[in-house]
Amino acid sequence: MSAAELPDLIEHRVIEYAPGKFAPVVAKGGKWEFTGGRVYSSHESASFAAPEEVDFLRRFWGGQLADRSNAVVVDGEHFRIGSQSQAVRRDHRGFGGHTFHLRSLTTGDVTTCADLWRQGKIPDAYRPFFPDSHEFVGGQS
Repeated sequence: MSAAELPDLIEHRVIEYAPGKFAPVVAKGGKWEFTGGRVYSSHESASFAAPEEVDFLRRFWGGQLADRSNAVVVDGEHFRIGSQSQAVRRDHRGFGGHTFHLRSLTTGDVTTCADLWRQGKIPDAYRPFFPDSHEFVGGQS
């Protein structure tokens, strides 16, 4: 599958997630909730901006699909394993340099990393393109 195969249009909604704060959202994990991004002061302005916001998501996830290097998907969330060693300060590594153990669902091999970066929960419309590839095992340290 390629980035060009991602659907051009995906269902979106405008929600008021706090009094006077509106945002266009797409379903993630079956939920329509604001998880970050641009905020608007009216339903109308959020509705007007929604197509551009959805297009941004398509470009972002298309880029993630086009480059799968060091990518892992765990329970519908997308991560990248960074390349910084433990010699690099913790605050310069993903998740503050905490150590994670990821088991490949295909091979069973376990990868240990202390530089993990989260791209976010994958929108439901794009989940078929990003099947789970790993699971967390053990605890983080």
